[in-house]
Amino acid sequence: MSSHDSPAVYFKFKMASNEKWEVVGKGGKKRTPNEGKKNRVKASDMPKAEIVNPLAESKTIYQALKGPKAHASHIGNGHVKHTSDVYEELPAVLAERVPEQAPEVKKLSGGFIGGKKKAVSTKPQKTDEELLQEALLKVDVDELTAILTNLESSFPNNPSIWLTDIGAHLQLKLKGVPQKDPTFEGKPADYPMCVMSSALKKFFLNLMKKCTKPTLKLVYQRSVENMVQDLSKGYSAYGDQIMLQFIVHHQPQITLEELKEVQEMLMQRRTRTREALTLMWCVGQLPEKDLAQGLTVWMEVMLPQLNVKHLTKYSVSYLENLLSTCKPVGNQGALVEPKEFFTVMEVAFSPASPLAGNTSLQRKLLSLYPKIKRLSLGSETRPVSRLYFGTLLSRLDSELPLEYQIEVLSCLVMCLEKDQDCFTKWESSYLATLQQSGLLLNHLINSWNSQSTGLQSKLFATVDPGLDSCVKACEAIKEKKKTKKKSFFSCGKLFKLVLLLLVAVISIDVYKHKGYQASRTARIARDYGLEQAAVSGYGHAKKGIDVVNSWVQTNYPTYYSKFREHADPAAAFVWEKLTIIGAFIAETTKPARDYLNVKIPQLLEKIETEGPVYLGIVRDHLKHFWDTWWPVVHKYLIKIWDFLSEHVPVLLAKVQELAINLAHKIYELAPDFFSSVATWFAKLGEKIVEKLPDVLAVIQEYVVIAINLAVNLIQSVVEWVQNVAGSAEVEDTVNQKSSSTGYSEHVPK
Repeated sequence: MSSHDSPAVYFKFKMASNEKWEVVGKGGKKRTPNEGKKNRVKASDMPKAEIVNPLAESKTIYQALKGPKAHASHIGNGHVKHTSDVYEELPAVLAERVPEQAPEVKKLSGGFIGGKKKAVSTKPQKTDEELLQEALLKVDVDELTAILTNLESSFPNNPSIWLTDIGAHLQLKLKGVPQKDPTFEGKPADYPMCVMSSALKKFFLNLMKKCTKPTLKLVYQRSVENMVQDLSKGYSAYGDQIMLQFIVHHQPQITLEELKEVQEMLMQRRTRTREALTLMWCVGQLPEKDLAQGLTVWMEVMLPQLNVKHLTKYSVSYLENLLSTCKPVGNQGALVEPKEFFTVMEVAFSPASPLAGNTSLQRKLLSLYPKIKRLSLGSETRPVSRLYFGTLLSRLDSELPLEYQIEVLSCLVMCLEKDQDCFTKWESSYLATLQQSGLLLNHLINSWNSQSTGLQSKLFATVDPGLDSCVKACEAIKEKKKTKKKSFFSCGKLFKLVLLLLVAVISIDVYKHKGYQASRTARIARDYGLEQAAVSGYGHAKKGIDVVNSWVQTNYPTYYSKFREHADPAAAFVWEKLTIIGAFIAETTKPARDYLNVKIPQLLEKIETEGPVYLGIVRDHLKHFWDTWWPVVHKYLIKIWDFLSEHVPVLLAKVQELAINLAHKIYELAPDFFSSVATWFAKLGEKIVEKLPDVLAVIQEYVVIAINLAVNLIQSVVEWVQNVAGSAEVEDTVNQKSSSTGYSEHVPK
C-alpha cells in the first residue's frame, strides 16, 4: 500500500477452502468491523510501494492500420514518428483497407488534416417527395396485416394498442426520410396521405373502422405530441402525420373537440417555428371541405397568430386555400363573427397592422377581405344594427388612412341599406358622434347616385337644427333624391327624340318624291309660310356673314400683329418655365425610374420562372381531383343515364296519352265552341297570309330608300373630296408657274 492509505488497516488476504478470498486479522483470525477502529496503524509504519518503470504503451489504431510501417516508424532513428505524420498517412491506409468508402475518406481528409480540397462530382439529389414515395413503397401491407393480426390476438379488446403499434411501425419505416417543411407548402391538402398506394390506404381505413371515437381521440392526442417531439429533435414525423390524417378523415369532429388543447400547446410554443407550424397544420386537416368548420379553426387558432411574424404566412395561405376550395352550403347564416371580422379589417387596412412590413401578405389578405365581409355582413339572419353599426361608427375617424376610411363608410352604408333600425341607433347616438356622423353624411352626398339608392330620404328629415353642417348635408341628400326621381324622362330627351323623328320623316318624303319641290314637306312649308321665312332668314344671315367677313379681312392683320406683340413674350416665358419644370421632374424622378428599370425586369423574370411552378401545382391538383372524383361521378352518371333511358320514354308516352284523352274529353263538352274557335283561327291565318306580301313590300320599299340615301350621301362626300383635291392641285400648278416665271426673269441673258 502507498502512503496515502495511512488511515486504513493493514490486512492479510488468504484463499479460503471454497476458493474465495476473505479478510482476516493478524494471526489468521477473522476481524469484526469494530476491531478496525482499535488497531489503527500510523502512516510512518505502513509499507511503502516501490516506484517501477511504467508499462509499455499499447499498440494504437493508427499503428495497427499502418502495419509494418508503424513498426518501422518506431525503429527508425530511434524515435517515434510525430502524430501529424501519422495523420497524413491515415487517409491513404483507410482507402486501401476500405475501398468502397475511399471517396468519403479522401473528402474528409481534406477537412481535418489540412489537405487540398478537390472538386467532387455531385449527382442530382432526390426530392423529399421522391424519397417519401420510395419509403412508402417499401412498407409491406402483408407485414402490417400480420402485425395487426398478432396484436388482435394478444390484445383483443384494446384497439388503442393496435393503432399505436401500427403507427410506431410506420413511423419507424419513414423516420429516415428528411422533412424540411412541416406544413408541406405547395403540396396537395391531403399530402402525405395522397402519396400512399391504394392498398395501404385501404388497410388504414379498415383499421380506423375497427376503432371507436374515444380510441381515435386518444391516438390523435398521442400523434400530435409525438409529432411535435420528433420535429423539435430534427426527425421527420411522416408516420404520425399520416395516422392523424386517417383519423381526421374518419372522424372530422375530433379536430374541433381537440381545438382547445392544441391551442394551449400552440401558445406555449409560439416562438418555436417548426413546432408551432406543426400544430397549426394538425388543426388544419379538414377533409370534408366544410367552410364553417374551416373558418372555426382559422378564427380560433390561426387568426390570433397573425401577430407572430413567422406564423403569418401559413395563416394567410390557409385562409386563401380554404376560401378558394370551400363554398358555403345552403343558408348557413353568418359564418364569421363580428369580433373576428373587425380583427380582419384592422389587420388588412390599419397602418399599425402586423402585416404592414410584408406587403405581399397584406395584399393577399386584402384580396380575401371581400369574401370575409360577405360571410359576416352579408347574412340576412343577423341584427346588424346591434352588432356592427355602433362599432363601425365609433371606428370612423378623419385621421384614418383613406382606404380604411372608405371601407368603414361602405360598411356603414351597407348596414343602413339592410336594416332601418340602424337609423334609430344612429339618431340616438347622433350628438355623441357628431364628427363621425358628418363624415358619413358627406360620404352619402358624394356617392348617392352610385351606391346609396336603397336609402329612404324621409329618414334624414329629423335632425337637430343647431347642427348646420349636418342639416345642409341632409337637405342636399333629399334634393338629390328628388332630382333623381324627376330626371328620369326630361324635356331635353323628348325634344331630341321628336327632332330625330322629324328629320327621318322629311328625308324619306324628299327621297320618295324625287326632290324637295314635289314633296309634301315643301307643300306644307309653302302653305304655312315657312319656306318664305326660311329664305328671308337665310338672306339676312348671309348679309350678316358678309359684313363680318369684310370686317375680318380689313382688321384681322392689325389686331393679329398687336396680339403677337404681347403674346409672344408671354408664350416664350411660359415655355421656358415649362422646360425648367420638365427638367426638374425628370431629375427628381430619376431614382424612381432607375429603381423601376431594375425591379420590373426582375419581377418579369420572377413571373417567368415561378409561373410554371404554380401552373404545375394547379395541374397536379386538377389531376388529383380528376383521378379521385371523376370515376365516382362517372359511375353515378351512367346509373342516372340508364335510369332515365328506361323510365323517361314510358313517362312521356303516358303523359302524351293522358293529354290526348284530356283534350278529347274537353272537346266533347262543347264541340260547337271549339269548332268556331278553330274556324276563327283559320280565317285569321288566311288574312295574315293575304296581307303579308303588302307588308313585306312596304318594308322593302323603306329599306331601298334608306340604302339609296346612304349611297347618295357617300357619292356627294366623294365628289366634295375630289373637288377640294382638284382645287388644291390647280393652286399648286399656278404657284409653280409663277415661281418659274420669276426665276427666268432674274436669270441674266
